[in-house]
Amino acid sequence: MSGDATPSTRDLARRWLAAVRRGGCAGAEALALTGPDFRLHLPRALSPVVAGAGLDIPRERLAGIDTAVRGVFDVDRCQVARKSYDIFQGDKGGMQAELALRTPGGKAFEIVLAITFARAGDTLSAVWVHADTAEVMHRLAAA
Repeated sequence: MSGDATPSTRDLARRWLAAVRRGGCAGAEALALTGPDFRLHLPRALSPVVAGAGLDIPRERLAGIDTAVRGVFDVDRCQVARKSYDIFQGDKGGMQAELALRTPGGKAFEIVLAITFARAGDTLSAVWVHADTAEVMHRLAAA
């Protein structure tokens, strides 16, 4: 936190990711860190994974992404295996990390995600998830 008690974008991003891990994108803790116009942006190639949840998801439809993701990944056992970078300046920033995931059936695999964040005031206004979607689909098929 800075001296004026306004959270930094880095702090908001880290708190949001932790809240999503604990209760999903639509959980009260994660929603409290997002503004009313918040959007979650996913890569087009993840359409089959998020089946119907959409790729440009407004705040009021985040429960759909939670359901879709939990059908593909054992979210409770997701861990950050390695963090490659964490760069934030002003109201924007991003990070890249390798996630150790498991399917609901217990098969382990890792994927690399880059996540970009934008802040408006004291809340996040948007999150973009970037992934090598061909690699994600390959790992899911092999798992």
